[in-house]
Amino acid sequence: EALSPLTAARFADLLPETVLIHGYGPTEATVDAAFYVCDRKRDSGRTRLPIGKPVPGARLYVLDSGGAIQPAGVAGELYIAGTGVA
Repeated sequence: EALSPLTAARFADLLPETVLIHGYGPTEATVDAAFYVCDRKRDSGRTRLPIGKPVPGARLYVLDSGGAIQPAGVAGELYIAGTGVA
């Protein structure tokens, strides 16, 4: 499930010395494919948190309907490659 910035902020209120890491992994990946280290100051204006960077051994690509890699910030379909893909 997606982690909302509001939930992450509540977590920071309750445990201010703890680092919250948001993990992302679809059914096709064995566990997590990406992670994002939450930061209250950086995330305060967001409506949702990003999935972050790929975990070691994984590669993330955003492709268009023809399978071409999209530039950063352009919508498309997320493809995951690497050792953790089922």
